[in-house]
Amino acid sequence: MFEDPAFPSMPPPPQEEVKPMSLFGAGLWAFGAQIATLWVSLLFGGGGGSGDEQWDPVLRVMAQAAAFLLVIYGIVRVYAPQASMKRVLAFQKSRRWWFYPLAMVAGVGAIFPVDLAYEKLLEWVPVGASNFDAVEVFFSRSMPERVAIVVCFALIGPLVEELLFRGALITHTLEKYDPTTVIVATGTIFALVHVNLHGFLPYCLLGATLGYLRWSSGSMIPPLLFHIFYNGVPLVQLLVLTEKPTETESVDLRFAAGGLAVWILSVLIIYVADRTRRVQRASLAPPPPSSSSKDQ
Repeated sequence: MFEDPAFPSMPPPPQEEVKPMSLFGAGLWAFGAQIATLWVSLLFGGGGGSGDEQWDPVLRVMAQAAAFLLVIYGIVRVYAPQASMKRVLAFQKSRRWWFYPLAMVAGVGAIFPVDLAYEKLLEWVPVGASNFDAVEVFFSRSMPERVAIVVCFALIGPLVEELLFRGALITHTLEKYDPTTVIVATGTIFALVHVNLHGFLPYCLLGATLGYLRWSSGSMIPPLLFHIFYNGVPLVQLLVLTEKPTETESVDLRFAAGGLAVWILSVLIIYVADRTRRVQRASLAPPPPSSSSKDQ
């Protein structure tokens, strides 16, 4: 019961302090990760981009994984050296189970409107590579290489991006800013880091959706599922095709409208359900002590 001074007990475990991060700092870390990805990719002959004949998509994603994980380690060492990786990266269960299916449905729904928006923006500003250039690269590879591309872009890429953006960056910026500011800012940084003129606005919306899923669920797993399904469904579709699609094929407006409705409806259901949960939780909280009770 009482401690013997000659044999002191073990010291208490260190507090999991999570230091705040500025939005400017978050942007620097994110762009640093992207620059490191390009450097490692070029160093090992991965090529410069989807329009480059020497572009190796698998090597590019593996370079991204190495660079992003290194940056995440640096963030943890600087901002939360005593905290657990689970705490910093929000790699934990969601507050409610229904975040998982709704995130997956929203990810599939976002595919068609984002692709249509990209096509229209490319028509208005015909600069840069189209989605069909990536399709050309995909069908120029053997079947085992295509499977590797699907695994990299549908699983590995989304995982390391979510660990950085919806894990480390959101965790630390939430220590300094309100959730709305963090969601909008990290979504914008997410879009800027992709360095895609035509995809900037769609990627901003995707990044904001992913950020909201992370904040409302308290976990990076729902945004990860959204990202996996958003990237993976079109790739799996290409994988099972026997013939390469033609460049003239475009997204049907009806599919785009339906996908947008599914995307918005899924997020709206999450918002209403999460808002109801927070209101109920606040109503069950004990009232603060009155001034008279303090005097007593």
